[in-house]
Amino acid sequence: MLRHLFLVALATVEAWEASSSGRRALPLRMPPVAASVAVDSLQDVLRAAGLDEPQVEEVWERRPPGKLPGVVRQTALLEWLQRELDGEPVLHSYLCLRKAPQLMLKAGALQQLQESLDVLREEMSQLTPRQLSFLVAHTPELLLVPASELRENATWLGATIGLGEAARAEVLAAAPKLLVAKRAAVLKNLAWLENQLDLADVGRLQRVVCRTPLCLLLSTEKTMEARVDYFRQLGVDPEVLTSLVLCTPTLLHSPLGMLSHRLVWWTDEAGVARAELPALLGRSPQLLRLGPKQCEAMVEWLLTLKLSRAEALAVLRAEPGVLEQSEEQLQLKAAFFCDVIGGSPSELATVPHVLTCNLAKHAMLRHAYCLSQGIAASPTELVVKGSAIFCREVAGCEESELRAFEEEGKHLQFYSGAAL
Repeated sequence: MLRHLFLVALATVEAWEASSSGRRALPLRMPPVAASVAVDSLQDVLRAAGLDEPQVEEVWERRPPGKLPGVVRQTALLEWLQRELDGEPVLHSYLCLRKAPQLMLKAGALQQLQESLDVLREEMSQLTPRQLSFLVAHTPELLLVPASELRENATWLGATIGLGEAARAEVLAAAPKLLVAKRAAVLKNLAWLENQLDLADVGRLQRVVCRTPLCLLLSTEKTMEARVDYFRQLGVDPEVLTSLVLCTPTLLHSPLGMLSHRLVWWTDEAGVARAELPALLGRSPQLLRLGPKQCEAMVEWLLTLKLSRAEALAVLRAEPGVLEQSEEQLQLKAAFFCDVIGGSPSELATVPHVLTCNLAKHAMLRHAYCLSQGIAASPTELVVKGSAIFCREVAGCEESELRAFEEEGKHLQFYSGAAL
């Protein structure tokens, strides 16, 4: 009974001190564990908060040296963590104390911790309460940073990269440790991106940073430089390397084994010579976003069109952009070539770009023009690459005539109501 009265008195004094100093007072709520369980040590506090024995032992071993605030304040700290962190409060409170045991030294300064948490909520307002709780539980060191410093760091980061509030919030949610990163280190990484990858253009730099904020925290020498060297050794020139990073910024920290595994499929299965890999990547910079399973799935789909495996692989070698197309678009384009203009599967294998072209401005336009002019053309002639070649060698017209036909929209009349 005396312990209970003491806790109530302590909570009342803390609330009065907070209100007298102009700070927002924390809710006056008795920690449930303190009201019902006798606690005499930090281990007892942790057990009463729901942590199991291995967790209690781990937190105890990681406690900061020296004298800690007493069990009453430690109890209040656990109660505050479990109240503020949604989802799995016991697990999250354990992770916070394990990853940032210095929080135990702050057990008597809950108002400061609350203010820092409030700034995190403001800066990452797009996160749900559960998402924010997960983030805090895995980067609890953020709570130890004064609220004013967190806000200042967030503002500096956004201004340095030129990010709006929404983009800045997304970057911080993806890489919250940027809030405690040394500014000199961040500036060093930005300079490396600009100089090594030709990302001095603000738009390009923002694109990379927003899609992989970790690039501002990584070691340039041990991580990013190793990836860049890997592609240089393949023979990838600077322009293609920049395109690769712009299309897939995560390449800057993807495991080298994974990158190699994806390229091995192209050399061993698709028959691409190693010396031809740079040209392949240049034609389709997003190629490395896809692993062997996705590539094999596309081969299987091409087989459903009655292509042989050799023909299917030839299609991917010649037109790797096929892998970036949606299945719906592929079905539509394949149906147009085979069912409307009468192309065969073997002919399709010789003009694979028909699967990546703009159907309305390419095959449909040319087919309609030839029909309107009474010109007989084979399926492969209709989809020959280059409008100039088509006009000169197939339609026998000027490009201006084809453009006028398109502008009048006459080609669309041929397919209105057609079920391709």
